[in-house]
Amino acid sequence: MTDTRFPTHISLVPVAALTLLLLLASACTPKFDLQALDPESIPAEIRDGVILSSFATGLVWRDYHEESGWSVYAYTFEICSVEGKTATGFHVNVFTTDSGYGGGADFSGTFMGTGGGGTGRRDDGSLFYHFDAIGYALDPRAAKVVGVTSTGRTVEGRVVNGFWGLLVPDAEREERWTSVKALRADGRVLFQYFDGKAWHRR
Repeated sequence: MTDTRFPTHISLVPVAALTLLLLLASACTPKFDLQALDPESIPAEIRDGVILSSFATGLVWRDYHEESGWSVYAYTFEICSVEGKTATGFHVNVFTTDSGYGGGADFSGTFMGTGGGGTGRRDDGSLFYHFDAIGYALDPRAAKVVGVTSTGRTVEGRVVNGFWGLLVPDAEREERWTSVKALRADGRVLFQYFDGKAWHRR
């Protein structure tokens, strides 16, 4: 049997110190407790309007809340691939009494955000431009998400059960996001979703 030893010139102190730091870091990472909502707590017109694709099952409602001028709902679901592998997906929708916008992706990691926009038509036939941002922050320290646009407009939305949505329902034609960040309750930045050039996740 081969006797494996550490070389005499290597100290075990740095290894032990590094191990201790990693253990402390993992202990300091806050655990997020994702809640499942009672479907009856979701307005019937929203609940009844959701149709999952044929390869998705197990819808679980995660959020429904109102912001200043729009509302947000979110749910997760299981996706089964052709190979039989299962993954979790999510969907977040931001909407007003006139229209709704949303999207989703794979549900992995702690922070994920994305944005979109387009044009719509009012009842009187006139066109309007809108854009939004949706995502999640699975960190109990995340209190709100703040977006800043190219016109200097600031848009805030609460993080509720990990999910959030921002909406600019009547934007200027060339207006865009320049920054979208998740903040703690004291205003400190937890994560930057968008830096003016690209969307990020972690």
